[in-house]
Amino acid sequence: MHPVRGSFYLEVPSAPQPPTPPPPPTVPAASPPAAQSPAPPAVTTTVASTSETSTTSSSGSAATGASGTSAMGGGEFCYDTKNTFCVSGTKDNVKNTIEFTVTSTAKGWASIGTGQYMDKSTMFIGWKNGNDVIISQRRGQGHDQPITSSPPVFTKLTNTKNNATLLSFTFSVPVSNSSSSLISLSGANSFIFGLSDSAPSNPSDAATPSIPQHSLYGSFSMDFSKATVTSTVGIAPIDGRLTLLLIHGVAMFLAWAVVPPIAIFVARYLKEKWGHRWYLTHTALLVFGTGGLMVISLITVELQLAPGVTRFIGSSNHGILGTIVALVLYPLQCGLGWLSNKWFDPDRKAVPWWDQLHWWVGRSVVLLGIVNIHLGIVEYGGWVPWVTAFWIYIALVLVVGFWYFGEKRMGGVVHHIGKSEEGTEEIKL
Repeated sequence: MHPVRGSFYLEVPSAPQPPTPPPPPTVPAASPPAAQSPAPPAVTTTVASTSETSTTSSSGSAATGASGTSAMGGGEFCYDTKNTFCVSGTKDNVKNTIEFTVTSTAKGWASIGTGQYMDKSTMFIGWKNGNDVIISQRRGQGHDQPITSSPPVFTKLTNTKNNATLLSFTFSVPVSNSSSSLISLSGANSFIFGLSDSAPSNPSDAATPSIPQHSLYGSFSMDFSKATVTSTVGIAPIDGRLTLLLIHGVAMFLAWAVVPPIAIFVARYLKEKWGHRWYLTHTALLVFGTGGLMVISLITVELQLAPGVTRFIGSSNHGILGTIVALVLYPLQCGLGWLSNKWFDPDRKAVPWWDQLHWWVGRSVVLLGIVNIHLGIVEYGGWVPWVTAFWIYIALVLVVGFWYFGEKRMGGVVHHIGKSEEGTEEIKL
């Protein structure tokens, strides 16, 4: 599932206590030499991976806040040694805050959020706006676009690392021992991170409505009570995850925007020309074509999501509608098709209700499938031209395929019914 997946731990030892001063001498004597505090021990992070193992070291020295207050405890998490994504957290015991510094080579945006998954996470997303960096506080809602969260709980701090090739921003958030606090000092805190090389739609606005989907993501935890950092979830490489998403999107496009129009065209216009072959072709296209492509698509969903993420109902609008289409309406439509064939009467004088129900459920499920493709393109972060091209294709299918060829060139829809007493041979619906 993940070409690179691993875990690591980072332990930051407490700063050493200064030695106890010697008792005052009883007789005049030369002052003893000043005791030297030992150098802080090195902090070693070891990353175990299926493909490689790397070790980096850093110093565990204490930091000093801008106001001169002592800042103790914290740690650092890095995705790799190339500054793709790094975040450090420092606990300030005097201010009772955690100061985070996010550094990334991402050309678009980078972020850190609370919790293990996007849903209900409080996120802090940063991106460049000229020589400045905008920090936007957002609230996750499944896999939909995170919404602006107010009032903000963070304080933006000075950061001197941001430059032409590096995105870096610093902010602080309050902490408490309460379990309802954004950051807790009573145990491990889970965090997620994400980044993208695509910039937000309006970089000057912290509430910009469109932030492109992340191309890299992962999660980790920091325990500020013990000053440790632990990786908790494997990180999906950019190429692997995007490949799975692309397979999912292409398969669902074929499953609902290509195969069903062909199957419907065959059933609507080719009954007389093809005889019984129309039914075999119609069934094979929808059962093995659409059904098989949906199986492939659902497998890619499982492969590219982190453990514990809501897959279906309760995830995003795209996930909810996809669940209804794939697991409710599609099986219902297949069942209605089977009944229509089983109860078919070649001498019938009118189209029975179960046949008409099969038509309208089929039209509804294909329409919802097409709408869900649109939602998927938007959730994937597709540009406006992608959405426009998709709907132009749908319009061409309806106008050129069904109206021009089906209705005008082939004479319209034909149903299998015999002549009634009034002489009616077909019903067009």
